[in-house]
Amino acid sequence: MDLDPRPTPKLFNQKDIIDQLMIAEGASIADLGCGTGFLTFEAAKRTGDDGKVFAVDVQPSIISVIQSGIKTYGLRNIKPILADLEVPGSTKIKSDLIDHVFLATILYQVKNHKNVISEAMRILVKDGKLLIFDWKKKNVPFGPSIKMRIAKDEAKKLVEIEGFKYIKDINAGDYHYGMVFEK
Repeated sequence: MDLDPRPTPKLFNQKDIIDQLMIAEGASIADLGCGTGFLTFEAAKRTGDDGKVFAVDVQPSIISVIQSGIKTYGLRNIKPILADLEVPGSTKIKSDLIDHVFLATILYQVKNHKNVISEAMRILVKDGKLLIFDWKKKNVPFGPSIKMRIAKDEAKKLVEIEGFKYIKDINAGDYHYGMVFEK
């Protein structure tokens, strides 16, 4: 029984986001700053046994959550990596290996955007895709402070400065924006 009568906002639909990215079975994905895996697990289901998903985060406790999820969902195509994305090359993922990189709700959390975006560029294959998914810069009673949020136009500029080409927006719900770029 739900004791709180207030409606809970639906932040986004992971499956819908993955659908919009048109990820093929067998694809390789790096979810940089994966958090508890809200996109990691859906991507792993999509890529199938022949795909590979690298779940990268700086917090050991988050890596433990990912490891538990791997066991719970029986997904053998996820590789958790403990790394500080603001340190160049810390993921130890080979250059030009990854088809899709996710930077989901991470830009507002890091200070060195250049290093994080450069790591995405380094590991992506030619014509590989980068997803930027983050909080809209608007006041809502949840999520990070509006002062911390990176506006969509600012995020686009940060990514394009590093050499990515803007491809399209995706529908990321009422509280987030989503953009796809190509290497």
